[in-house]
Amino acid sequence: GRPTTPATAANTIRMFDTMTLQVDGNAIINDSDTGTLLVNGTATFANQDIYIQQVRVGRGNNDIQTNVALGEDALGTATSGTQNTAIGHEAGITIKAAAANTLIGTRAGFSTSVGGFNVALGRDALYTNATGTKNVALGTNAGYNSTGVGNVFIGHYAGANCTGTGNVVIGPAPDENGTNTTFAPLVPSGDRQLVIGSGTGYWMRGDINYDLTFPNNVIIGDDLTVNGSLTVNGLVTTLNTNPLDV
Repeated sequence: GRPTTPATAANTIRMFDTMTLQVDGNAIINDSDTGTLLVNGTATFANQDIYIQQVRVGRGNNDIQTNVALGEDALGTATSGTQNTAIGHEAGITIKAAAANTLIGTRAGFSTSVGGFNVALGRDALYTNATGTKNVALGTNAGYNSTGVGNVFIGHYAGANCTGTGNVVIGPAPDENGTNTTFAPLVPSGDRQLVIGSGTGYWMRGDINYDLTFPNNVIIGDDLTVNGSLTVNGLVTTLNTNPLDV
């Protein structure tokens, strides 16, 4: 039951039965990067995160039980924030007291410090959001400059220059600038606006009064009921129906 040293491998220690090897202090396994480590049982790292080529795997800074960190500097400055999940290089790196954020992608939620309940998926999604809460950003640089609350951004660079609250921006901004309708709503700092578009055009816009604008033709496939007044500004009004009830 005692460890033995085989004659053919003077630097090998073989453990038998259920013996335990305890190493106090630092330990180096293999003296070069060509060696291998094989673990057939369960590997448990009870008190600290582990690092694989600077990629952090664990709970992030301060070892908060409900946090999950995967990536270099992910959750690297957390102090008291709980229920955060950060996956990607520098994802959630400035989170301190923020809680319940889900940040996936390189630098996703990079500036989030105390803002909670945000969901960011994509490189630099919600990048500058520091205190905003309840935002959802899906796409590269989606909601990049967002500082508001309760925004929804879906698409490449969607809402990248939107700083208001309660806005819904859907569709890609492939040119990644203000020439694209989904890069920001009509009033970038305004609240509760809607944009559904792609590139330089849009299908629908809405404002803070929940009024809608359709810039092009609209086809109604079934009944249309108008409870308010109807104003027609076109030059020709054609009614292809028989009979016509007024």
